[in-house]
This record gives sequence, structure tokens and C-alpha cells, in this order.
Amino acid sequence: MTRTTLGRTLRCVAASVAVLAGLGLAGCGSPAPTSPPEAAPTFPPEPTPPANFCDLLTPADFTSIAQLQGAAPSPSAATDKVNCVYGKDLSLDVFILTSEDAAKQQVQTVLKAGPVKKVKEEVMAAVDQSVYGTTPKSTSMTIRRDRLVFTIKLPGRPENAEPKLIQLTGLVLQRAASLGATA
Repeated sequence: MTRTTLGRTLRCVAASVAVLAGLGLAGCGSPAPTSPPEAAPTFPPEPTPPANFCDLLTPADFTSIAQLQGAAPSPSAATDKVNCVYGKDLSLDVFILTSEDAAKQQVQTVLKAGPVKKVKEEVMAAVDQSVYGTTPKSTSMTIRRDRLVFTIKLPGRPENAEPKLIQLTGLVLQRAASLGATA
């Protein structure tokens, strides 16, 4: 083999090795990364439930969603239930029960005590129970999620009451976070 042929052969072998190494096919170790690894996704922190159940809805929520004026409710010292009255027939009742069975029973008690005429059941997804109903003087939504039960009541029969109650319910569920969740 002449010196020129040997030089060309070595250059071809060197070029082939470089190409194979670049493709990660050289068989020596792991391939070199072609791009930096992606960072793990970050998620916002889990919201914490409010210290006062009456903070689950504010007078501003009733104004912006239901076009109803409400006053700030008096805070309650109870740790498992509270009645937040924002105005005449404008309220939020919240219960944290000891078991899911007790929560189911509480929904039945609320519906019987109304007297709420059930208009629709299973109005909302992502909850265990939801009932939209009316009384002669109000419209309401009762929700059960795990051991949390709450009722939102609006005075009279406002136009589009059901979607307004659904929006208010969404706020309560968002702010309640894991309140009443079973472990």
C-alpha cells in the first residue's frame, strides 16, 4: 500500500468513526445528548381552605355573578358547620360531616327542611351530589363533595338562576380546596 492510499484509508476510517460517534452508534458508552434535558413541569401550590367558611363566597361574588347586593356575613366560631347570611334569602350554609354517609344524610335533611322542590339533580360534574331547587321565595343549589356539604341560596327566582348558582358553586369548590376530603 502506498503512502497516499494509506493516508486516504486512515482519513476515511477517522471520518467514519467521527460520524458513528456523532450518531451514538460507535458502541462506546452512552450517546452524547443532542439537547439539554427538559425540566420537570412545575404546578401551582394546592390552594388552602379559608380559615372562615364565610370566606368561601364574598358579597362581591354575589354582585358580579348574580347581580345581587350582599353584606359581609358575621363570622362563625363553629368548626363543622356555619350559616353565612349575606342578606334576605341570600346565604351559604356549609357543613363538614364525620363521614360520607353522614354527608349524604345531611343533603336529604337540607332538601326536606327547605321545603326545596327539586328541579334538577346531578347538575354538576366532579361532585358526588348536586341538586338545583326552588322554594316559594328562593332558588338554591345543594352540593356534596366527600364530607363537604353546602347550599347556596338566592332570593326569588332570578333570571338564569341555575348558571349563576353553578358559577358560585365553582368558586366555593375552588376555594374550599380539599376541605372535607376523605383521607
